[in-house]
Amino acid sequence: RRSKLNRSHSALAFASTGCLNMMALRLSLLAFTFCHATWAVGLSDPMSCAGGTDATCELQDPGSDGAEYDVDVTELLQHERAGRRKAHHGGHAAQGTDVASAVFLDDDVKIAFVFTTSCSGEYQLYQSAVLEWTWKDVGNQGTLSRVITGCKSEEDKAYAMRSPLAGDPRFHIFVTEGDLGINPRTGKLYPARGRPWSLMQWIAAGLPPWSVRHLPSMVAVLDPDFAMLRPLSAHPRFKDVRRGHMFAATYDMGGRWIKNFAAIGEVAPGMNESTALESYASGPPWVVERTDFQAMLPLWGDYTDKMDARGNSLLNEQYSFMMAAATQSVPMLPDGNTMVVSNPGAYREVWTGKCDSAEWNQAYLLHYCMPIDYKGWHWHKSLITRKGWYAEHFDNALPGILECQTPGLQEPPAPPSSSVEPDGNNIKWAWFLHRLFPRINAATSAFRASYCPKLTSGDTPEVLPKRLIRTLFPRGCGGRKTTMYLTAAPPGEDADWNATGLEENSFCSAQNQAL
Repeated sequence: RRSKLNRSHSALAFASTGCLNMMALRLSLLAFTFCHATWAVGLSDPMSCAGGTDATCELQDPGSDGAEYDVDVTELLQHERAGRRKAHHGGHAAQGTDVASAVFLDDDVKIAFVFTTSCSGEYQLYQSAVLEWTWKDVGNQGTLSRVITGCKSEEDKAYAMRSPLAGDPRFHIFVTEGDLGINPRTGKLYPARGRPWSLMQWIAAGLPPWSVRHLPSMVAVLDPDFAMLRPLSAHPRFKDVRRGHMFAATYDMGGRWIKNFAAIGEVAPGMNESTALESYASGPPWVVERTDFQAMLPLWGDYTDKMDARGNSLLNEQYSFMMAAATQSVPMLPDGNTMVVSNPGAYREVWTGKCDSAEWNQAYLLHYCMPIDYKGWHWHKSLITRKGWYAEHFDNALPGILECQTPGLQEPPAPPSSSVEPDGNNIKWAWFLHRLFPRINAATSAFRASYCPKLTSGDTPEVLPKRLIRTLFPRGCGGRKTTMYLTAAPPGEDADWNATGLEENSFCSAQNQAL
């Protein structure tokens, strides 16, 4: 999950809880909680991706033999440093939707998709917008919830609750109360802790999709830096998710994590390292049957706190999910390598060992947690924000991707053929950007259409963008840390992999830094 971005001109060492690989665990860098807010870095070591936050409690399910939800969740929440929780329901319910209004397209398979994110401005919000828009655009069934934690003011909360899916009855927003990133065992910040503990609050609130009349049959935990290519709900393995069997993306986490039980004073399930790897080494998407999820969630939170108290590691929260699954005997179904692409060097992803892009197109989602540096194109998910992210602040003169004035990203050309580019991994990186950028543009355009003033007949053509945004890794530009510049080519003109698109030699020139 961690490796160094070998770039002397930038402090941008990206760490991604979404991007993990035990083979690439080198030089960890503090990363924020959810791959929402997690980044791993590395252009040389193989990695894959994952990350998140949450909490739980149980209501009565009239169709479950009267079984009640796990009381331990309530007890854990009562001991939370933040105290009692306060729920805020967004999306369609922002204006007061009835608690029984959650809509499932398929009455037999009720899937509650959920991801967690922080209240940290444009960086987290644009990723949420991309996931939400692509989730709906490809035609997923079920509901989608965004769980937000860490809002410090009503203004921050109002901004964080914006979405291109606002008003959609299948989309919901829940805002937690309390600083869930603080581990009460240490009194210190561990952002990834927010995922299990905020999910507990989400369930305990009893709001859609957790109202008694509309309980989901399964929960699908996503990372915020996912962009959907195909409807994940249509994956054939979803129908096999049941008590005692989850469907999850395979991550290169190894099997030695089973020793973590002894390290925190817990009794380990009876399994060897091989079983720990093959049956439990996983990351988002985690698709878990509802009652299994409810049983695992308090353990996930408790193990996360104990693991963090033992030692600082970004992966503690993800290991803790795996430990909770092992404790509850909920192994992975086969085919966990058929969902995600994130890094050509990963060992267990859709494109692993495959050279035909037709096979890469079978992936259900892109996990854009990795920095990419291919010819004239430079990418990391933080670079299209004006002010940067928690690990590094920027001072861009150009507007961020959600701001009303942005012209949007220049989209790359089709990936090169093997006759032009002999390195197969470079072809995969080019394919990845070629698939990702149009989705970011479409999603953020939909977001801006909802929240930006509309042009009127009195507006002059000069207010419309004539050029597009390109990104580069942070550099000084007139005393400002800059990651964006304008291309010389206007929209509609073909891009080139080799060209930087600079109108002048310096990206700091007035032509390249002013709309």
